[in-house]
Amino acid sequence: MLPPCILPPPVVTPGAAAPIAANAYWHNEIWPESRTRSPRERKMMAAMRAEDQTLNCVPTKKGTSAKAAQAMGVGIWATPWTPPAADKSNDSTIEGTLTNPSAWAATLAAYITTMKGQGINLLAVSSQNEPEANVTYESCSYDGATLATFVGTSMGPALKGSGVKLMTPETQNWQGFASFEPALAANSAAWAATSPSE
Repeated sequence: MLPPCILPPPVVTPGAAAPIAANAYWHNEIWPESRTRSPRERKMMAAMRAEDQTLNCVPTKKGTSAKAAQAMGVGIWATPWTPPAADKSNDSTIEGTLTNPSAWAATLAAYITTMKGQGINLLAVSSQNEPEANVTYESCSYDGATLATFVGTSMGPALKGSGVKLMTPETQNWQGFASFEPALAANSAAWAATSPSE
């Protein structure tokens, strides 16, 4: 049986016409500060910062932020796109593999604290957005074994006691899941880090 956080929860899609349900989830992207944003994104982010000083929250509809969604009973989860380029094998925010897992885990734990300071209580943090994707935007590549090692030895311990669940794997599609789940299940520390008791 898979622990509940081994799969991502349902996501409230930005711009969706459906009303926000009590059991809905909010997807909060963790973008690197160096991320190149379009003029539209910059304008949207500035408006959101002015509204509630919360960074990197994608609105579900005009004027609605993660804080407002939380007030309606929505569970909020976050996902990282890339570690800093200096902590990756190719010195780039695109593709590459993680080379400084302890520092990246500490950054993700600090993000939880920052969000709490902004009044947003995260339900979960993903280990990596689409770890198997081959893309040309901010990303970090993992296979099942390297993701399990990161979760079990770095991210799990960094998030322990935070009250925030560790969600993994957040694969690009269901076909990718099959290459990650066995490695996570075989790594007892990774498996324990995704346990609902954390």
